[in-house]
Amino acid sequence: MIKAINFITSNLLIKAYIMKNYLLLLILILSVTFKIHAQKPSPDNTGTTGTLTEYTGATTITQDGTTLENYSINGTLNIRANNVTIKNCLIATSGIYGIRANYGHTGLLVENCEIKDMQSAAILGDNFTARNCNIWNSGGDGIKPGNNFLIEGCYFQKLGYKEDAHADGIQMVAGGNGIIRGNTFDMPYDVQGYRNSQCIIILTNNASIDNILIENNWIDGGGYSVQVRDKGNGHGIPTNVDIKNNLLGRNHQFGTHVLDEGVVWSCNRWEDTNELIGSCNSLSVNDESLQSVISIYPNPVSNELHIELSKNVNGQLNISSIEGKKVNSFQINNKKMFQIPTSDLANGLYILTFKNGRSSISRKILVQN
Repeated sequence: MIKAINFITSNLLIKAYIMKNYLLLLILILSVTFKIHAQKPSPDNTGTTGTLTEYTGATTITQDGTTLENYSINGTLNIRANNVTIKNCLIATSGIYGIRANYGHTGLLVENCEIKDMQSAAILGDNFTARNCNIWNSGGDGIKPGNNFLIEGCYFQKLGYKEDAHADGIQMVAGGNGIIRGNTFDMPYDVQGYRNSQCIIILTNNASIDNILIENNWIDGGGYSVQVRDKGNGHGIPTNVDIKNNLLGRNHQFGTHVLDEGVVWSCNRWEDTNELIGSCNSLSVNDESLQSVISIYPNPVSNELHIELSKNVNGQLNISSIEGKKVNSFQINNKKMFQIPTSDLANGLYILTFKNGRSSISRKILVQN
């Protein structure tokens, strides 16, 4: 009888020990998960890779579908054609721009490029995607976008070498339909030899501005790190501007943001402490933030993505391409843990969005099959 009691007691102690350590491990996984935003762009993982060849062709591109890849290019590229790809190129120029693309053409892709030494900005234009680019040593700004753009996974640093510069990482003065996602703005306001002004500035200088999403970036520096305002030239306040889920540093001069009324600031956090800057009221499930109850791993993912929640919830899970096209959807019914297949997805970045009623939260996932 005594042996039986001792055996039962021993088993209970072992189970309690296992459960305790399982819970500790789960807490650790959750805490790490929420502090990892994604892979942070840096000089080591943006820009060119491999050997480059000196480019001797024309710098004004007029042929649709042109691809420039693995080149070292001296001078400004003027894009006067559709569906041009500039990939794995070093563009160094003393001209006004690294790439000028405001001639009315569409489909420009600039990927894994290093762009430096220009007087005004690395890219000026509309209808483009800039991805995984290293942009630095500009006399003025980083990128000056207009309409229909995606700026993704780029690294911005050391802007404004001109003495009279007020350099911005992204400077937008008119346009719309843009996404600024997953970039690093490494722009402390007091860097010697450079005059960083704002990491992201959106002002209606020249025309109205509408439909801009700024999410999942690392933003550090500037006078104000983010500024979105009516310039007072009769074009009004920028509309439908959503700034969410960004991590911010403390190397600004005046503050993290200055925004006009109607601009959405939601679920942005200090990078060093993960504490909220402002509110996160739009991401709640029964008064508990989705940010704190959901865990997604592994990321990058190959075959199967695991999702865990701290409580049973109902909702819808959508997977979309980085351009916003839905590629898959799942209904979640009163579950805490589930898996979704990813082996049928092409390699690349996707946006996973979990919706619960009117609340939602998005995460970037990288598929590597």
